[in-house]
Amino acid sequence: MTPRSAISRIRLPLSPQLAVPKTTTPIRALRRRGYASQSEGQGQGKSLAGAYYKSFGLPIAKCFLGALFTYQVTYWLWMKLESLEEQKDKEEEIQQLKDELKVLLKRKAEAEKALLAEQGTKAVEGEKAKKKGWFW
Repeated sequence: MTPRSAISRIRLPLSPQLAVPKTTTPIRALRRRGYASQSEGQGQGKSLAGAYYKSFGLPIAKCFLGALFTYQVTYWLWMKLESLEEQKDKEEEIQQLKDELKVLLKRKAEAEKALLAEQGTKAVEGEKAKKKGWFW
């Protein structure tokens, strides 16, 4: 006997019970588990909504996030411009009030000068009258 035939005899099982049976179903099919409430046909069918979101979910999410980002940037810019406008309006109002205050202070100073001048003439007249009455 040749050595090759001796090896082939060793590899052959001695009895048919020890031989590994060949299966016709692949191993992946054996690993799949089903649920008691699920029928065999139900597991195979996919819903149309699931298939739609599986293929278009990421583009829809990107579009939504892009729109949200654009809205937030636009809103922030609008608020920034509005705050600058309000700040400018407040500064103009403050400047207007300062100018009005200067005018009023100037009028007050003129009125006080006029009052002092008027009181000064009355004081001189009062001193003359005073000399006529008492001695001190």
